[in-house]
Amino acid sequence: MTKLWQRDEQVDFAACVFSDDHIADEMRDYINPACTDNLLLWGVPGTGKSVLVKAIASERIHGAAFEDGGVGFLDCKNKQDAQRLNGKWLDGWFNYAHLQTECPILILDELDELSEAQQRELTAFVNRSNQGKLKSMIMGTTNVNVFDKKQCSKSFSDALLSRMNGKFEIRRLFPEQLLPVAQGKLKRAGVSIEDKVLLDVFEKNLPMSAKRMDFREVQTVVNKLIRRSSQLPIDRPPKPKFKIV
Repeated sequence: MTKLWQRDEQVDFAACVFSDDHIADEMRDYINPACTDNLLLWGVPGTGKSVLVKAIASERIHGAAFEDGGVGFLDCKNKQDAQRLNGKWLDGWFNYAHLQTECPILILDELDELSEAQQRELTAFVNRSNQGKLKSMIMGTTNVNVFDKKQCSKSFSDALLSRMNGKFEIRRLFPEQLLPVAQGKLKRAGVSIEDKVLLDVFEKNLPMSAKRMDFREVQTVVNKLIRRSSQLPIDRPPKPKFKIV
């Protein structure tokens, strides 16, 4: 994952499709700049949790890049990336990000991958970055069922989990919900494909008979379409023929 929004990673919140209407309503609340509640999205892999937190952040900071405009991003499963997270780094990031916005946002993908020590550092940071007039917002994702006490106790400290004010399960999409998601991504990338053609591509590459769909598989197909479109030759008008007179 790169630190900058890629053209095939950009997501408008309005283009997000939810399998549950009440989740859509809950997520809209997080777009409001007045909301500074920390958010933890959980669910099985491939439900689009990471895409959703990016969409919320993008809506709040109007499409700015990662590490810019008051938004930070860490892939906690990437050990090289995640090892940066400690109290010193968190404070440094916050001090810079606070110059860009009143409420900096830190996105932590695969939050459960942080070590116990890092979770303690993060908990302490949440406390001190929300004192007085200071505000911060943590948005995390995890594949862990946060309502399974046995499973959750192995992955999260009680203190950190208690700081995540909102915890919501994101479920897989139904097959019929895929077209609007895919067309939204293609449109933002400047790629135009008819629904019939796109559906044919899906049927050849995705298990359309499944009751629920893996968002990552859909994203992979769409990203390939975007990359291939950028490699196609540009149609230019033919050069005029010259005559010797």
